[in-house]
Amino acid sequence: MTLSNASFSNSLRSKLTLGMLVAAALVLPACTDRAGNEASRDEVNAAVDKTEAAAIAAAKKAAELAETARDKTVAFMKSPQVKQDAENAKQALDHALDKNRRDKEPAPNEPARTEPPPKP
Repeated sequence: MTLSNASFSNSLRSKLTLGMLVAAALVLPACTDRAGNEASRDEVNAAVDKTEAAAIAAAKKAAELAETARDKTVAFMKSPQVKQDAENAKQALDHALDKNRRDKEPAPNEPARTEPPPKP
């Protein structure tokens, strides 16, 4: 009986060893995937953090540029040159409107024109 017990014991031991190897082969990739997933998750989180920081920095810079542009626009609009240009444009418009009115409306003591006015 000793021989059969030894044989049974060796067979059982071989089967257990084989089972443990198969189990280890199945478990190790799962552990590796978890570690890979954690590393990937950490990389994604780091990328998200960098993107958030870049977005915040861009928003701050955009606000600064908008404020600078507003200040420059206000200063430009208050400049004497712009005021003079606006006055010149207003006078030119008034002159054009007055000339147009004179050409279209006859004087009270003149008959209405039937032909277009002469070109200057």
